[in-house]
Amino acid sequence: MWRNVILVLSYFAVIFAAAEDQVDGEELEDKRAWSNVTRMLESLMYRYDHRLRPNFNGPAVEITCTMNIDSIGPITEVEMKFRVDISFRQYWTDPRLTFSDNFSSVTLNDKFLEEIWQPDTFFPESYESKKQKVMVPNIQLQISPNGEILLSSRVTVIGKCPMDLQFFPMDVQVCKLKLEAYGYTVKDVSMKWHVTPVEYNKENLKLAQFELIDISTHSYRMDLSTGNFSGLIVAMKFKRSMIYFIIQIYLPASLIVFLSWVNFWVNRGAIPARAALAITTVLTMMTLIGSTNSSLPRVSTIKALDVYFAICFLYVFGALLEFAVVCYFNKTRFASKSQRKKGKSCAKPPTTNVFCQIPPTSSLENRSPPKWKKLAPVTMNVSLVDFYSRICFPLSFVCICFVYWIVYFHISKEKY
Repeated sequence: MWRNVILVLSYFAVIFAAAEDQVDGEELEDKRAWSNVTRMLESLMYRYDHRLRPNFNGPAVEITCTMNIDSIGPITEVEMKFRVDISFRQYWTDPRLTFSDNFSSVTLNDKFLEEIWQPDTFFPESYESKKQKVMVPNIQLQISPNGEILLSSRVTVIGKCPMDLQFFPMDVQVCKLKLEAYGYTVKDVSMKWHVTPVEYNKENLKLAQFELIDISTHSYRMDLSTGNFSGLIVAMKFKRSMIYFIIQIYLPASLIVFLSWVNFWVNRGAIPARAALAITTVLTMMTLIGSTNSSLPRVSTIKALDVYFAICFLYVFGALLEFAVVCYFNKTRFASKSQRKKGKSCAKPPTTNVFCQIPPTSSLENRSPPKWKKLAPVTMNVSLVDFYSRICFPLSFVCICFVYWIVYFHISKEKY
């Protein structure tokens, strides 16, 4: 029995010893690998001058760029700028950093960037650009055995977005993000796009007022007094969403116009009610125009929204003028009636009326006729003015609005 126990214990002891040897072997291999990588990096940095570009005095370094758009927005019309967060990647080859094929690639942190050459890429038409440093700098650096380097970093850019607001809010805007080498001319650095230049998930790039239609890429050369520089462009095309403007602007403006037409059904004798309604609609329309334009840039271009506001304001002001016309002719009508009644009463005066006694014939011949006979007031059927206004105002407004939407949608579709 004791012999069996001793055999079992010996068996487990042998297993544990083998396992410990295996662990020690793996740790030793890891230590050797780390030691090899360290020696390899030290050998690469030996006599490496990060102040000089690769292929110095030789062909230009080819920088291949690609990016992943993480988020876009907000896009502001007043300041004409937009914000975009990207993962920007640059590829180039440095023959001085080639090493043996024992490693597929080596991933290093941002500290190693201070020891090697890197492109001086910047965003020329931007208000602000910065690298993300949440927790640690968001930078990925990989070196392949053939000396190819991948530098990836998360960047936030606030760039310019010049807008053409002629068809606002039925417009399409193109915001461009430019990349350019700052100090190296085309003799030293040549920039080009990767096979897949821009990657993005359209579902994650939804904006409040815009819809991303398309993203295109281009390359260009900038000729300056200091030399020729190569650059890249990302053009993002946005279409404005009309739902917000229909609900918040077009519909209220139309309802104010409809409210001004209520005047045509109010009794013409109710002057205070008609005056209050006409003036209130005019002031409300002016307030809506002012509050809307305060959130837009002060441009000299006549926008599509300005045209609609002008149409609505003219109709509201026209309703106010119609009220003035009705009041004028209504007053003239009552004045002429009272004057005719007074003239009839004086034509047949009673003998007891001392104020309407007929003078002698000689005096009647010399007297000029009464003024109400000389200047007969212009009269008009006031009821007809209201009646025709009830028909002409709504009908003409509907026709003009129909032409407005057809013309602007057609022109904007052809332009964009």
